[in-house]
Amino acid sequence: MQQRQNGSDLRAIAVPVALAVTGIVFGALTSAINHGFGPGQEYVSKVLGSAWCWLLAAYAACLTGRNFRMSVRRGLAFLIPAILAYEIGDLVGGSYDTALPGLPRQFDLLNFTIWTAYYIILSLITAVVLSTILVATRSGGLVGFFGTIVVPGLVAYLALDTYRGLIVQPGFDPIGQVVNLTAGTVAAVVTGAVGLIALIRSLTRRAGIN
Repeated sequence: MQQRQNGSDLRAIAVPVALAVTGIVFGALTSAINHGFGPGQEYVSKVLGSAWCWLLAAYAACLTGRNFRMSVRRGLAFLIPAILAYEIGDLVGGSYDTALPGLPRQFDLLNFTIWTAYYIILSLITAVVLSTILVATRSGGLVGFFGTIVVPGLVAYLALDTYRGLIVQPGFDPIGQVVNLTAGTVAAVVTGAVGLIALIRSLTRRAGIN
C-alpha cells in the first residue's frame, strides 16, 4: 500500500514536470523554426505554428488528467511553459525589435508583455474547454459521442479554413496549402472514424442492456 502511494506521489510530480519540459521544447522549437533555424523549416513551421497543432498538443496534455481539475492543471503545465518559451524565443529572434537595422537592439517590452499575457489567458480558457470536452467524452451516451468528435472536428475545421484562406490568391504559400489540406483531410477522416466507432459502441451497449 505504501509503495503504491509512493508511486502515485511520484507520478503526480513527474507528469507535470515532463509536460512543462515538453512545453518548453515545443515552444522554443516552434519559435526557432519560424525564424529559419533547423532543417525543413518551411514545412515544419507550417505545422508547429498552426493553431490546430497547438490545440492537439494541449489536448494530449489534458488527456493525462484523470478528472476535470487535473486535466486543467496538466493542460496549463504544458501550455504556459510553451507560451513563455515561444515568446522569449521571438524576443531573442527579433520579433519585438523596434530599432532600425544597424542600431543597438531595442525591445518593445510592453508589446511582448501584452501578447504573452494574452496567450496565457487564452491557454487557461483552452485548458478549461478541453477538460470539459474530456469530461463529456468520458460520460458516455450522446454527450460522450459529441465530446469524442469535437477535437478532431475542430482540427479539421481550422486546417481546412486556413487552406481556403490561402487558395484565394493563386500560388500564395503553396507549402501552407499542402500542409493544411493534408492535415484537414486526415482530421476529417479521423473525425468520421472516431464518431462511427463511438456510435457503434453506444449501440452495442444499448443492445446488451436490452
